[in-house]
Amino acid sequence: MENQHIFNIVIVVAGFLAAFVVNKTTKDITRIEEDIKEFSRSYIAKDDYRTDIADIKSMLSKIFDKLDQKVDK
Repeated sequence: MENQHIFNIVIVVAGFLAAFVVNKTTKDITRIEEDIKEFSRSYIAKDDYRTDIADIKSMLSKIFDKLDQKVDK
């Protein structure tokens, strides 16, 4: 075989491996992006959390006020 044929074979194999790596990397990135989108759907937003915590604190405050009134009597 001539050197040109060997060189062509090496280039084809390297091109195939490079295409394989790029394709796998692209699929992995797509999967990670989908996981990130799902992650944002499965957790609560910061504003909703603050609202819920404020509601809980107000309920606890009312409970503590009632308990303090009971203790005073």
